[in-house]
Amino acid sequence: MVEGGVESVLRRARGTRNMTLEEVAEALNALTGLAADASLVSALESGRKLTGKRNRAGLCRSYRERPEV
Repeated sequence: MVEGGVESVLRRARGTRNMTLEEVAEALNALTGLAADASLVSALESGRKLTGKRNRAGLCRSYRERPEV
């Protein structure tokens, strides 16, 4: 776990909303039209991949958070 990094923020947001990795991927796909899956969401949470503009916007909408958060 990356202390205070991307992983903790995204994982905490998902946990707060009681969403699984699969549910987040489905929400992202519905919001962005992209083909996200659970492994992509996991990679975003761990910091192995960075979010692009569309995925970032989709995550913000899914988690009801501003991009700055």
